[in-house]
Amino acid sequence: MELEQWLKKHDIKKMVMKNLKFYLDEYKKDDEEDFNDFFKDVVFGDVKYEFHSVAYVINSWHMDGEDERKYISAKVRLEYEETTFAEYEAIYDLDGKGEDDYLRLV
Repeated sequence: MELEQWLKKHDIKKMVMKNLKFYLDEYKKDDEEDFNDFFKDVVFGDVKYEFHSVAYVINSWHMDGEDERKYISAKVRLEYEETTFAEYEAIYDLDGKGEDDYLRLV
């Protein structure tokens, strides 16, 4: 697989930013108290989103024999007052379908 072709075909930056917006909207809607705790010292409207990295991952951890899990990982850093405080990671299968995503403090 040619990674650069995959990234262009799926417009990875646009795709991950759209997924991040959806993630944050759903997080706030589903558990506003936890959302507010996560962003407790941050003015949410002042958060900057910086596309950080993308990687083609071949993972064989916890796989049997020759099995491998292959996927694309895209990361966005959340910055506030010029400091990174969280990172969003989206996992896509090789067809461009979202498989999972995470938001974590850093």
